Amino acid sequence: MGPSGIYEIVNIVNGRRYIGSAVDFKKRWKTHRHLLANGKHHSIHLQRAWDEDGGANFKFAPLMTEPYFGDLVWWEQRFLGALRPEYNISLDASAPMKGR
Repeated sequence: MGPSGIYEIVNIVNGRRYIGSAVDFKKRWKTHRHLLANGKHHSIHLQRAWDEDGGANFKFAPLMTEPYFGDLVWWEQRFLGALRPEYNISLDASAPMKGR
């Protein structure tokens, strides 16, 4: 399993971002790319931007690595509150979501 923690997906065209948490960064980024490429991402905002600007204009970057899985949602909530990402549907880290 790869590193875990909090990450962002940034649109390098406009600087807008999506923030999430993952127990395995590599696997999570692969899942995001697959969903986006097939028009099935849960964030309609991120999906529209991906479709408009193209996948090559998005980068995945860890914001913080966290070896303690139980703390991921707590940390994600702090990043959501501080950065207020434009592509997240909810700014509540405990909201139901698939694929974490």
